[in-house]
Amino acid sequence: LSPAEAAKDDELRGDALAKLAPQRPGVVDTYVISASFWNDPVFENEASQAAAVLARRYDAAERTVVLSAGRGARTQRTYASASPNNFNAAIGKIAKVMDPKEDLLVVFVTSHGGQDGAVALQEAGRLGGALRALHLRTSLQAAGIQTKLVIVSACFSGHFILPFSNLDTVVLTAAAADKTSFGCEPSRDWTFFGDALFNHAMRGGDGVIAAFDQARGII
Repeated sequence: LSPAEAAKDDELRGDALAKLAPQRPGVVDTYVISASFWNDPVFENEASQAAAVLARRYDAAERTVVLSAGRGARTQRTYASASPNNFNAAIGKIAKVMDPKEDLLVVFVTSHGGQDGAVALQEAGRLGGALRALHLRTSLQAAGIQTKLVIVSACFSGHFILPFSNLDTVVLTAAAADKTSFGCEPSRDWTFFGDALFNHAMRGGDGVIAAFDQARGII
């Protein structure tokens, strides 16, 4: 980033993390991180709209952070960048304000995915990389976060299931480890998975597993 853009990004991240409400003793509070990792508009749209649905669903409006790789073409940023440091900073800040023994963290990431299970990170001309299940698991463990719902909208995202196979984690993915997902064209508002799960199924009153099953039928 240029010096001015870097300063702006630092302000956006600082504001987003500073606004996180503390947990309430005796209440199961939910915190949300929603991140788009590829700089096409469809992914930022999905991350921001999914965050809004999750915030309403889990009474988490003051406990939600949105990060984004941007919308391409060096457009003005609305959200702090979804860089690895910003993503880890969000995890670390939430770990400080939540009670890991009673609260829930929801992590939603949306991007392109590779056959090796990597979720792609891209900001054209500046940043390229990948988020793997092991990276996310390691960060969450290092932060001391226990109960979590991990949702991954990407091709081949089923690779995220096995590394999180424990009693305190639910993982929902857009595709099996050997399958693609659909609807990631830049002109769309949602991917097929995001539209089915967040824009339709989760707007009802069913539990998250029932919503996921409904989304599969919609797709």
